[in-house]
Amino acid sequence: MCRRAPGDLYIKLVQIATGIDYPSFIVRAEAGMDCSELTQVSPKGYFTRHCVMPPRNGYIKGVTIDPSVEGNIIDQFMWWKKGDCVENFLTHKLGIVFLKFDTMEEMIEKTERMHELIKVEMS
Repeated sequence: MCRRAPGDLYIKLVQIATGIDYPSFIVRAEAGMDCSELTQVSPKGYFTRHCVMPPRNGYIKGVTIDPSVEGNIIDQFMWWKKGDCVENFLTHKLGIVFLKFDTMEEMIEKTERMHELIKVEMS
């Protein structure tokens, strides 16, 4: 059903976008249980998730969220703390943000600039 189900909370994004309890179907499928109720459902809007990552190594000062994207955030998980040391900015995640947009155009435009709209400040 999914190559790396827990990776970057992808299954949560699918659950938000479709309303299907995707995590339960993964467990049921792995346990050999009936999954005949699972059907293909189109997303109910325009959704994405963004992994909040630092731009370089150093110490985290904070994360700022631009007001133009604040209203799009429907859920978020942040686990960074001020002063945390980032030793490998290419793999160090500070959190994951789930967003919903009114149109495909808005989603594309904001997604292309997400590193500017949700910005990690470093020292």
